[in-house]
Amino acid sequence: YQRRVRGLKIISNLKFKMTPTKKKGLLIGINYKDSTKPLNGCVNDAKFLKSFLINNYNYQEENILLLSDEESTSSALYPTKQNIIAAINWLVVGAESGDNLFFHFSGHGIQVKDTSGDEDDGKDEALLPVDFETAGYLIDDGLNATIVQRIPAGCTLHAIIDSCHSGTALDLPYCMNHTPKKSIGVLISSLSPFTKRIVKKSYSGLVILISGCLDEQTSIDARINGIAQGLMSNTFRKELEKSNFQITYESLIENMTNSIKSRNLVQLPILSYSNQAFNKNSIINI
Repeated sequence: YQRRVRGLKIISNLKFKMTPTKKKGLLIGINYKDSTKPLNGCVNDAKFLKSFLINNYNYQEENILLLSDEESTSSALYPTKQNIIAAINWLVVGAESGDNLFFHFSGHGIQVKDTSGDEDDGKDEALLPVDFETAGYLIDDGLNATIVQRIPAGCTLHAIIDSCHSGTALDLPYCMNHTPKKSIGVLISSLSPFTKRIVKKSYSGLVILISGCLDEQTSIDARINGIAQGLMSNTFRKELEKSNFQITYESLIENMTNSIKSRNLVQLPILSYSNQAFNKNSIINI
């Protein structure tokens, strides 16, 4: 999967019925319950987001796939590397102009040595499927090829990745985070751009990623109101709800950052996107 050709060969093995629709979602939550480093809230993140999309953004339950390690190990919904790639294929194949797609991953993330030379820090970001010890990782180069490069013109995909080292997990060329600045004693809020891509590619469709933290940071698996869940996933939902779903991307990242900071925690959500023409001051429409 680290090489694009191998990834495309794997995803040609479809496991899910292809259903044309204007809104489709793929949600993945992995607690790694049988591993030496289990998490607690990732499956809850996926379940909460499923209800969130259905109740607030008019997604239909039959058009959402939820993969979790609560499923039987023999199920196509058990989040092995091969099943995740097959589910990504289900999500993007047949997408057309005007479609809205949603991708969510909550689980472990790591950094590994960059072997393609496209990372100026020498590190690729990677997501861990449940069988990562035998099947390997979902490297950002491969995720870019199997998701971002396959979104057609006029189609929008929103991605939420709540994992450690997730800042540039889709290798999108434009990245911003919230950095308050002082001007004549007044605190000015803004999104500040940064880049770590060496080569900027051209993409047909629009992909917008909100990730849990900077590449060098960790995302927190928290307990909020007595329920295990990812801090970023929870904050994403709650800030949209507080705004009555009338909030811009810039304001959402600012509010999420301030909410996390108010807990005395160090974790900076990142907004990244595929096309320079994207308006970060537009109202979020998932």
